[in-house]
This record gives sequence, structure tokens and C-alpha cells, in this order.
Amino acid sequence: MPSIETQTLTIQYRQAGDGNIPLVFLHGNYASSRWWLPQMERLPQDVQAYAPDLRGCGTSQGKTLPLKRTNGQLTIQDLANDLAEFITVLNLKNPILVGHSLGGVVATEYSLRYPDTVRGLLLEDTGPPKGLPLSAFHGPFLLPLEFGSKLLMRNALRLAGLPRRGMLAKALVEDALAASSGQYMDFGIAVSRWNVESELPSLDLPVLLVWGGKDRIMSPRIAQHYLQTLPQADLLIIPDAGHSPHLERPNAFASILKQFVDQCASAESTSEFDEISPRNLRNRIIRWMRMTLFD
Repeated sequence: MPSIETQTLTIQYRQAGDGNIPLVFLHGNYASSRWWLPQMERLPQDVQAYAPDLRGCGTSQGKTLPLKRTNGQLTIQDLANDLAEFITVLNLKNPILVGHSLGGVVATEYSLRYPDTVRGLLLEDTGPPKGLPLSAFHGPFLLPLEFGSKLLMRNALRLAGLPRRGMLAKALVEDALAASSGQYMDFGIAVSRWNVESELPSLDLPVLLVWGGKDRIMSPRIAQHYLQTLPQADLLIIPDAGHSPHLERPNAFASILKQFVDQCASAESTSEFDEISPRNLRNRIIRWMRMTLFD
């Protein structure tokens, strides 16, 4: 895997595609860039995609020693700063950000800080803008981490959409167990303290919310809150998916992503987002769901 160097981190990442539209995939907690492999195999033709491992996840570590627990001092702003350095070092011009769960929180934070550098934002089953209680974020996962049990971790990750079998499922379990429970707790504390609800109305760029209708970790009600707050947001609920539609329904998610990339890449799509009103929003969502999932 290629890597980039920041002042404190070596960030490893995956890369795919040879298009001229940069896109950055951001994974969730207990995860790594490997969670995006099914989508990197199904990229839109115009995209060049990058999937970094967040600090302490996968193969991204501190420059001299593995990252240690920050005792609650890590913030979502820190992770957004890591993303900013990643984008700057690779000279990615106005990328589309696609964030899953914790990754969606990081993508939102980055977009609020640097809105002029983002072409579009796709949030998949993302944490709420007023933070999430630690009990909800970590409850099912701390026990398998403490015991280092692959069986327990596999069962826990099924809540997050882990495939039931295969080499990818095995690799994702190993990635989850590779980091310490303290590392994941730091992420949970950071998310619990994150609150950007009052800032969301200022985020005036195309946003697509993609949610699993059966998500037991991040309720679809969270998506409704983003939809009501963000000025240019659309919502698509995939009824038979849980927390990770990009893994559970990879073909449907890839089709949705392609349409969003096409819209972000054209001037006409930008004006189309601007023209959305509450009156026609429901019809647009239904039309989009039929087109992407049932045609």
C-alpha cells in the first residue's frame, strides 16, 4: 500500500481508478480502508478513489511508535486535520468525500472547516450531529476486543454489515482486532463530544444521505435530522440494508455513487440541487430509489 507522511503520522491508503474526479472514502470505527474494497472494484469511470486508514486503524500509525491512547484528548477536529493533510499532500483538487459511520462524522467536520475544497459529500449511516452516547457506540464491541476473540468480533461486526463468510470477512475481523480497545474508545469519546448541529445550515454543498433501513447502530431518524438541517441534502434509504449498505448491497450502492458523482461533476446537477424544495423532495427520493434499486 502507498503512504504519505505528516508531521506525526504515516498514513497508508488504497488507490483505484484512473479518472479525473478525486474521491476519498473514509471508513468507520472498528474498521479500515479494506471496508471499501467492494466499492473500489465498482468505481464510476470518471473517478480516481483513495481510501486512507484513519490514525491507529489498519496500517496507519505514528511515525516512531504505534499510537497510544489519548485519554479522551483526541477530537473529531484532529481526524479532520489528518484528512486535510492527506488531501493536501496528494494534491487532490475538490474531492468528493464518502464517509461511513465515524468516517461520515470526519467528512462532515472537514467539509464545515474547508467547504470550498469539497465537490460533494456522501454520508452513509453517519453519527448524529449532536454526538452519540458512548454506550451506543461501543457496547457490542468492547468484550471481543478485550478477549481478542475472532469469533466474538465476527459476531459483533455483523451488526455493522460484515459479510458472513469469505476472505474479506476474515480480513475485516483481523483489522478490527489489530487496534486496542483504548484506540476505539478514543474515537467513541471524540464522537460523543462532537456537536455541529448549529453549523450544518452553513454547509451549502451537494450532500447525499444514504442509509440502511434496518440499521441497528445508527437509526434512520438521524438521517432525517441531517435532511432537515442541511440546505442541499437528499436522502436515500435502502430498505433491506443495515449499517453498511456499501458492503451489504454493493451493486446498489455503486449505482447510487455513480449518479451522485455525475451530479457533482456537472454544473447542471449543482443547479438541480439548488432547486430542490420540501414539496418535491419526497417524490425525488422515491424516483431515485426506483431508478437505482429496482430498474
